[in-house]
Amino acid sequence: MVKLTLKLKKELTGIIYIIAVSLLLFIELAWCEQFFYRIFSSKVFLTWHIFLELSSIVMSFAVFAVTFYTFEESNRLRSVIIACTFLAVSLLDLFHTLSYKGMPVFLTESSAEKATAFWMLARLTMSCGMLVSSLVPYERKVKSREGLWVLATVACSIFLLMVVNYRIDNLPPLFIEGKGLTPLKIYLECLGILIQLVTAVLFFVAYIKGDYKDKGYALIVKGLVFSIFSGMAFTQYNDVYDTYNFLGHIYKIIAYYLLFRALFVQNVQKPYQELRAAENKLSVYVNNLEQLV
Repeated sequence: MVKLTLKLKKELTGIIYIIAVSLLLFIELAWCEQFFYRIFSSKVFLTWHIFLELSSIVMSFAVFAVTFYTFEESNRLRSVIIACTFLAVSLLDLFHTLSYKGMPVFLTESSAEKATAFWMLARLTMSCGMLVSSLVPYERKVKSREGLWVLATVACSIFLLMVVNYRIDNLPPLFIEGKGLTPLKIYLECLGILIQLVTAVLFFVAYIKGDYKDKGYALIVKGLVFSIFSGMAFTQYNDVYDTYNFLGHIYKIIAYYLLFRALFVQNVQKPYQELRAAENKLSVYVNNLEQLV
């Protein structure tokens, strides 16, 4: 019990440290904005944006691949939900990157409005998908029709691609050039933050109930905390090339890395750890049986 308590304290300390440092960073930016705030040149920002977004896309797709191909063995409903969520997120983030202001034509003229729409869709998809997965019992099974789930996810992503590219005028604006974010964009970001906060609490409760054995839950909580601060940064920017926008992308890449690690631990490392523990128990039983005989 002492070991478990120490482990819980260690994870709590890590989460509190992340929150404290992130809050101090935001306060520092707000107080010393005249020194730290700047609008980067399009060439510099786009170079970093492409690198950071492609990195997050790779990690999103890796989460999809890991959870999808382990689904055949586990048949867990949670796994297929997470797999489809991150497949959709990887596609929407790809559309966001290709549509960013300053990028070449992607179906239609690239613009801040298009990129912002794809960003918001990806963020809400990730937030809602993780929330739904946290509400599904870990051992809940589902029939092996993963191909249909993937097909539906790709179809929905393509539908959103067509809507944003060819019906953007029918959608409420999220960003206006020269003015900045609209109230709707800020409200949607706050909604995503609220959903992720609830999801982080649910995963942390699951971590405690599991006697702190599943390290994946603790990593998910930390990833969601970074994602929350990413959303906070994306409520502050006035220009798509400014400091807050860049900071939001830094937080996002850290969050996705932690989520990838968490889901890799749960879907790949954990089964091997359970197998190793079962082998050790069997070995002890065999040794005891020889002594009894």
